Amino acid sequence: METVRRLSSARWLIPLLAVIGADGGSRFGILARRLPISRSVLARHLALLEQFGWIRRNPGHGHPLRPEYLLTEAGPPVAGWCERAMAARERMGLEPDAFGRWTLPLLFELAPERRRFTLLQQRLAPVTPRALSLTLNQALSERLVERQSPAQLYGLAERGRDFAAPLLV
Repeated sequence: METVRRLSSARWLIPLLAVIGADGGSRFGILARRLPISRSVLARHLALLEQFGWIRRNPGHGHPLRPEYLLTEAGPPVAGWCERAMAARERMGLEPDAFGRWTLPLLFELAPERRRFTLLQQRLAPVTPRALSLTLNQALSERLVERQSPAQLYGLAERGRDFAAPLLV
């Protein structure tokens, strides 16, 4: 769950790590062309991935202004997970903005059983009530989550289970 939280902490970490993993490494310029993000955002996200220990700069590669990034020993399983997450999102026709910061952690919390809002808020701390409410509403609109009334229990909808199944491995 901690890995999912880290990957969800910034919008482009999952797509970025999926590309690096699929390509077996990549240069900054290539990543900047493949993903629709600014160079400054890309640099911040690469620094986060380095900080988490999933990628490293290739010290023996070319000019320092054209760095190449490779997976560390800890990187391949996480990159593989990111590739599966991107493939599942595309297979289900979900737009990239269908996933906010708390969407994947929410789906992981709901995978084993239905939960009440207050328990979700406790388990996803430091999520705010507003952020959790917005995430739940978006997941409900995407039919990833369903609400059971009158108990107000939230659980994965069939579509959410289909999405989460390959990621829970």
